Amino acid sequence: MFLTSNKDATAANAGINLYPVGQTASGNFTLKFDLWLNWDVLGTSSEHALFGINHSGNITNRIGQATSDGLFFAMDGDGNVSAANTTFRDFTALRGGGSGAIPVFMGTNNTTFGPAAPLGPQFDYSNPGFVALFPSKTIPGFGSTPAGSPGLGWVSCELRQETNVITCLLNGTSVAQYTNTFAYTNGNILIGYSDNFSSIGTSNVFAIFDNIRVEAISAAASVLNGVTILSPRITGNNFVFDFTTESTTNYAVQRATSLTTQDWQTYANIVGNGSPTNIIVSLLPFTSNITQQYFRVIRP
Repeated sequence: MFLTSNKDATAANAGINLYPVGQTASGNFTLKFDLWLNWDVLGTSSEHALFGINHSGNITNRIGQATSDGLFFAMDGDGNVSAANTTFRDFTALRGGGSGAIPVFMGTNNTTFGPAAPLGPQFDYSNPGFVALFPSKTIPGFGSTPAGSPGLGWVSCELRQETNVITCLLNGTSVAQYTNTFAYTNGNILIGYSDNFSSIGTSNVFAIFDNIRVEAISAAASVLNGVTILSPRITGNNFVFDFTTESTTNYAVQRATSLTTQDWQTYANIVGNGSPTNIIVSLLPFTSNITQQYFRVIRP
């Protein structure tokens, strides 16, 4: 799916939203897709792909423009939005402002993120977390991309709703997570594109969405022995997830290579302190005897 905006003769802050007709999602589910963000001239190519959940499907959501609904994210390709911008950033978490209102920019000044911390506190491409996630790429005949910018390469994107916890993951890494206390708890998914500047962009600035799907998240897979597993993901050669502990309670993180033989081995023992805990488990090498790996948290 090829999307672009503000490429005609009339310069304007422009955007497009796409909603599948007659669809709605609720409960525990995840929106997944692959994204390519194209740009050509650094500093003049800052246009954003949009993706969201829990929308009515009846309005066009744009950054900084009324009207708005749902919970959505925006991401540019060239990493050239000021970290001081109060309306949007290179990576932007947004929620609907209500009837006739612009979307609310969610930053660390007005939103409690967690239990997983934001990948970058300013949601700016120069934050160390984004620099590590998106290293600079050298492209023959073009030059190098800015470190921390996701453009000119495929990015695996995921937007999860687990109970009331919303998590945005890029290439398997959580970049923003928060508890949804707002009115947008179910609805349609959103795929879109927005140019937040009135200057007309070149035809080489666009987004391609591929492999779009919505998948249910089993509550049984997320909750075991009263432990809620949040945002399980593969990062590099590690299996990473978060869970909230209870104070003074003992937990064991376990791994198995077979559910038939139930060969659970304890990877780590943890004493809870009432705070969120991030777990990073090194994956075992793939062999003829180890083709799958399973993980769980129990209270011994």
